[in-house]
Amino acid sequence: MTQLEIRDPAEFDLRLTRLRDMLERVETVTDARVGSDIAATLRTWAERAHLSLDSVNEAVRVMLEYQRRGGQVLEQIKREQGRGGGRPRKLAPSSGEVSE
Repeated sequence: MTQLEIRDPAEFDLRLTRLRDMLERVETVTDARVGSDIAATLRTWAERAHLSLDSVNEAVRVMLEYQRRGGQVLEQIKREQGRGGGRPRKLAPSSGEVSE
């Protein structure tokens, strides 16, 4: 059995619960991306297995939470590196003279 192969709806619920629990431990953008991809795979499986709309929607909610967490991690990295985006500030006057 592959990592994402699911045999019954109870296993779907178990995998989604585990994935939701792992969300709290996301520390990198890659962690968030992997979680989002797994949730998307679970959503697709739920649709193909004709599970309830609630099951499909729950997988989408988890996927969105992982994407949101990835954005938070990325924003934190930018703040720590001092990159807030926007135009760089001027370092010297633009008069053309060299200051001593």
